[in-house]
Amino acid sequence: MAAIVKTEMQAVGNSQSSSLASLYVGDLSPDVTEADLTAKFSLTVPVVSAHLCRDSVTGKSLRYAYVNFDSAITASNAMACLNHTDLKGKTMRIMWSQKDVAYRRRSGLGNLFVKNLDSSITSSCLERMFSPFGVILSCKVAVENGQSKGFGFVQFATEQSSVAARLASHGSMVDGKKLFVAKFINRDERAAMSGNQEFTNVYVKNLLESVTEDFLHTMFSQCGTVSSVVVMRDGMGRSRGFGFVNFCHPENAKKAVETLNGQPHGSKKLFVGRALRKAERMEMLKQKHKDNFVAKFNVGWFNLYLKNLTESMGETKLREIFGSYGKIVSAKVMRDENGKSKGFGFVAFSTLDESKHAKRELHGFIVDGQSLVVRVAERKEDRFKRMQKYHPVQSRHYMQAAPVPSPAQPVPPSMDSPYGYLQPFHIGAYYYPMATQLPQMSGHQNMTTYVPAGQAHLKEKISVQLVYRRPGYTTFVKSGAKQKLVFKGQGDKNLEAGTCSTKAKTSAEKRKELSSHLMAMLTPNRNAAQNLATLEVA
Repeated sequence: MAAIVKTEMQAVGNSQSSSLASLYVGDLSPDVTEADLTAKFSLTVPVVSAHLCRDSVTGKSLRYAYVNFDSAITASNAMACLNHTDLKGKTMRIMWSQKDVAYRRRSGLGNLFVKNLDSSITSSCLERMFSPFGVILSCKVAVENGQSKGFGFVQFATEQSSVAARLASHGSMVDGKKLFVAKFINRDERAAMSGNQEFTNVYVKNLLESVTEDFLHTMFSQCGTVSSVVVMRDGMGRSRGFGFVNFCHPENAKKAVETLNGQPHGSKKLFVGRALRKAERMEMLKQKHKDNFVAKFNVGWFNLYLKNLTESMGETKLREIFGSYGKIVSAKVMRDENGKSKGFGFVAFSTLDESKHAKRELHGFIVDGQSLVVRVAERKEDRFKRMQKYHPVQSRHYMQAAPVPSPAQPVPPSMDSPYGYLQPFHIGAYYYPMATQLPQMSGHQNMTTYVPAGQAHLKEKISVQLVYRRPGYTTFVKSGAKQKLVFKGQGDKNLEAGTCSTKAKTSAEKRKELSSHLMAMLTPNRNAAQNLATLEVA
C-alpha cells in the first residue's frame, strides 16, 4: 500500500510540474475576493497569483478559485497547511488543479460516496480515515447550516486506490455507526437508473377531504397486496389532499399507476404516480422553472439581454427607452431576494426586426452615466456551446502561474470591413481578434478597430483615441506607415476614412501635427464635426 501511495504522489507531482503548480480552492464564501485568497495563502507560502472564477454575465463569484505558486513543493505545503481551514466562515476544500478534473467529475473515476457518518466527523477527519489507501484529490463532508448531513465524498487519484478503500471500509464501524461506502454515481446516471428502476411506493393526490386510509387501502388492493397506506394531514388533523400507498411487489405498484391514474374521483381526477425522492422533485421543479422562463421571455432573437443597468433602473424606464423601437412583449430587471437590482435584465419584442433595430441603436447608449450593453438573450448552455466554438483550445479558467485574460467575447462587427479576414492585434500583453468588442478600459467605451490584413504586426505603432460628445463608438486604432484608418460615429454613420503616413518621430510636435492632420480630415464631415470633441495621439 505504501508503494502505491508513493507512486501516486510522484505522478501527481509530475503532473503539477507541467501545469505550473496551481491549486483549486472550492467551497468558498461568496464574499471572498482575490485579495482575501492572496492574503490567506501568503501567510504560509509565497503566492504568484490568485484568480477567483466569476459568472460571465452577472459577475458574481462562482465560489471557487485557482491559486498559483512558483513550484509544486510550495503548492503542496500550502495545501497541507490550509486544506479544510476556514476563510470568512466557510471551510475551504483545496486540491491539485488538473486538466482532466471535468472528466473525472463526470465519470466518477476514483470517487467514493460515504454515508452513515457521525455528526462529529468533518472533512479533515474523513480525509485522515481514507488517506492510508492512496493519494486523495478531494474530500468533502456535506453540510447544511453548519451541521453535517451524514454523508460525504472521497476522490482518489486512481481507481485502484478507490477500490481498495471501498472493499476495506464498507461495513466497518466508526463512532458506533456502520459505514456505507460505494462507488460514486453522477446525477445523469442516477436519473437514468431512477427512471428504469422498480418501485413499490405510489404517490396519490387530488383526494377528497373525506378520504381515509381504509378507503385508499380498499381502492388500491384491487391492484395487489398493499403493505401500508397513509393520508397526509395538517396540524388540525385535516387531509392535505394527498397520500402514499406502498405495495409488497413492484409489479403491483406499476399496475396501480397504469390503472388508477386519471380515474374520476368526485369532481377531480386522481393522480397516481411513482413516489419521488426529494432530490428528484427538486430537479423536476428546477427544469420546470427553466422551461417557464424560456417560454415567458421567448429566449431567442426576439429577446434582448441588457447589462450595466443602474440600481434605479426599473421595468417602466426600460419600456420608455426601448418602446420607441417596437412593441414590447415583456421587460424585466433581474433582482436578488432583497429586491436589489442585479444590474441586468431582458426586453422582448414582438418581431425580429424590432429587436434587431433596438440592439443596433441602443448598444453603447449612455443611461444614467453607464454604457448600456445590449445582446441577444441566450440560455446558459447555448452560450457555453458558442464560447466553446469560438475558443475550443482556451481554458475556461486560469490555471497558469501567470494567467493571461481570455479574449473578449466575439460579436458581429458593427460595420462591414472591406479588408476581408482581420488578423489579431495586441494591446500590451492582451491579445484580441479583430472586430471584437474589447473589455471596458478607463476612458474607452465600445472600442472597435479595423486594420488591413497583413498589417497586424507593424514596427511603428501609434495609439489614436477619438472621444465623441454623443453616445457612439470610440475608435481605438493602431496606425503605421500608410495605414488606412476607418472611423465610425453616431447619426447617419457617414464619417470619412483616410490614410495617415507616420515616421519614427514621437515628439510632442509630431503628435500635434498628426492630431491636426486627422482632425482636418474629419472636420469637413458634418457628423464628425458634431460628434468629435477631442482627438489625442499617444
